[in-house]
Amino acid sequence: IEEHKDKKNPFRFDAAMARWQIDGQTQEVRAVLAEGLKQPKPQIRRNIIGLLAQLGAEAIPELTEGLDDDDHQVRIYAMESLAALGPAARSAVPLIEQALNDRKYLIRTSAEKALKKIRPESPARMEAAPAQAQPSRKAP
Repeated sequence: IEEHKDKKNPFRFDAAMARWQIDGQTQEVRAVLAEGLKQPKPQIRRNIIGLLAQLGAEAIPELTEGLDDDDHQVRIYAMESLAALGPAARSAVPLIEQALNDRKYLIRTSAEKALKKIRPESPARMEAAPAQAQPSRKAP
């Protein structure tokens, strides 16, 4: 399965996952999926986050990259994926903590839930009320 190397192939991300399922090697697959996080369409980036989540803890760097996406749903998917990894995703905590002050309520609550799963011994609380929340770094 070499279709994942063809950048014109609209199914290359699925082909990359098929390759991973066959040989279990994540390095090349992660590189292909990381390219997918740069796609202009948010739906593609959301799907990429879902594929990365299947790779588990090895994809934490790419999932963390999703926390800084322009699309709020991509950021939520990335937080949920990292939360599912639990304490293994501690390296993402600083970015998730920043999301506690996002102007979007869904981002703030997703961040709080993620932090409870990643570091259950010290769950975070949203510090800002919705009216006092800082503006999001990204456009809606």
